[in-house]
Amino acid sequence: MPLADITPEEIRECFPQLTEVEEVGSGGQRRVFRCATSEVPAFALKVQLIESPLPAQSGVDALSEGPEEPEQDVIPEAIARARRESAILAKCDIPQLAHPGPISLTELKIGTQRLLFSSEEWIDGHTLRSMISAKVQLSNVESLQLARDLTSAVEALDKMNILHRDIKPENIMHRKDGGWVLIDLGLALERGATSLSQPGAIPGTTPYFSPEQTDITRKHSIDSRSDMFAMGVVIYEAMSGIHPFANRFMTPVQIVTAIRNTEPRALDELRPDCALGVRTIVTRLLKKRPHARFGNPNVLAAAITKALAALEET
Repeated sequence: MPLADITPEEIRECFPQLTEVEEVGSGGQRRVFRCATSEVPAFALKVQLIESPLPAQSGVDALSEGPEEPEQDVIPEAIARARRESAILAKCDIPQLAHPGPISLTELKIGTQRLLFSSEEWIDGHTLRSMISAKVQLSNVESLQLARDLTSAVEALDKMNILHRDIKPENIMHRKDGGWVLIDLGLALERGATSLSQPGAIPGTTPYFSPEQTDITRKHSIDSRSDMFAMGVVIYEAMSGIHPFANRFMTPVQIVTAIRNTEPRALDELRPDCALGVRTIVTRLLKKRPHARFGNPNVLAAAITKALAALEET
């Protein structure tokens, strides 16, 4: 069920402290508003429809507060994911991951809809997807800078024993003042924790699955090398404009089969100017077996630093 239109005036009625409210994105069950308060000049307010509401309550509930929580099995999936994302963001203080905004996780009712509100920092920039769609191809240095910043984000999550599980161009922002940010931790999961997905379902976006992510029998052994595989797909696509395994005519089953069994075209065939250091990193990131990739984000970061230094010398 799609989320009905919500006006800026309705948002202001819910949060009187807001001085500016402007809708900047929408789709399906979500809306995104650019907001401001007297103390915070800009932040993103995300609104999501809750299909399975909690038992009827009156007023506004700040879900991140209070000493007690309902049992996990009665918490709607959307709320559980948002709680998890908020908790992760609160622990990460690096520019490569978005920071929490001033409005805490809140559930309230507008009209007949029960909605979930959350906020995070406003990132002034563009998604990598919009750049790829505009036929922008990153240079060797830019590709390594993208790899470096994504590695910093994955490393920060890995230190908390957390997998992102949905690294893709839509979830990567390029700040206008430079630097890349990994966003949307809605599918992030602590290794060994109970997944919020339906039994048998694979969380994430099919074209950016790692080979091991497509095998539900291996889900408990997946680690940061799975996120690094997705990074390899993203960097390949950012440099060439072409996905290494998928195209719009393929079914999800065909895409999964290609991810498991097909070797992508060599990156330098699509980009003859691709530097050896970039090609080596991407090729290793896209290895089918996790043990053939970089062992951890630290090892990958060292390889990126070496490749950047080599480009500076040429």
